[in-house]
Amino acid sequence: MRVSFGHAGSADHTGEGWDFEVAFEPTRFDKSKYVLNADTGDVLGIVGKDFNCVSHAEFFEGIEDGFPDGFGSATTRTFTSRKGAWALREWAFEGMQSLISTDQKESSLVYKIVAWHGLDGLTSNNVLSGSRLSWCLNTCVWGEDISHIRRKNSRHFDLDKFLLEVQDGSVIFAQHIEAMKRMAQRKITLDQAETVINNIIPFERTQKAMIELAADNMDQWGNNTFGLYNAFTNYATYADERNGFAMRDSSNDNQIERLHSRSFDVMNWVNTAAFQSIAA
Repeated sequence: MRVSFGHAGSADHTGEGWDFEVAFEPTRFDKSKYVLNADTGDVLGIVGKDFNCVSHAEFFEGIEDGFPDGFGSATTRTFTSRKGAWALREWAFEGMQSLISTDQKESSLVYKIVAWHGLDGLTSNNVLSGSRLSWCLNTCVWGEDISHIRRKNSRHFDLDKFLLEVQDGSVIFAQHIEAMKRMAQRKITLDQAETVINNIIPFERTQKAMIELAADNMDQWGNNTFGLYNAFTNYATYADERNGFAMRDSSNDNQIERLHSRSFDVMNWVNTAAFQSIAA
């Protein structure tokens, strides 16, 4: 049985790697400029001459300032990729959680908000909501949760609009919990899980690894849809030999960014007719 601990890729950052001012310098081509880490002088990318952005710290602080008081305090984790050009912060609101139980196991789902953006013109400003499973820190996402709060605009992130929509966070979380509870009570066999996996994942090698991971998770959570879903969220949270989905090292230092993109794989999988047929 595989058991996963910790987060693959870049470590948590509490004061380095993301907290720096941004500067610009002209290139020899008059329609572009360099984006730099003002503290180190490192070049983070080349962008158009009219490109502008705020620092990671200013972006995250602007979002934090708009959280409703009713959300309570949050614990945070911050990760970086591409030598600091990309950063992601997760806020987990311990005061907003609910217990999920199956016949074999129980754990709390904690409401969370995730925001990420880039300084090099390759990533827009993004915010999404979801939850985190306390038992193993798996990142749980449900299709509508991502699209509901996510907003992308490379020039002018509409923070005011986001802050209006995030007020609905408690409603979204309640809907999310109800979906998770239904899955926890929906009985399925491992053969049914294998059929769904083969229908929604196109690559045979990935199918095989996911079937093995699903068997591990269903062994822990029982023969129910939530056990299969946890295999998906494990894939989106960890990337090493323990879950069969290790990532190759990249010279771009972008492992966390690639791992984060797996959440959107999960979003697509759970929105398929094959998965929905065992989730209702």
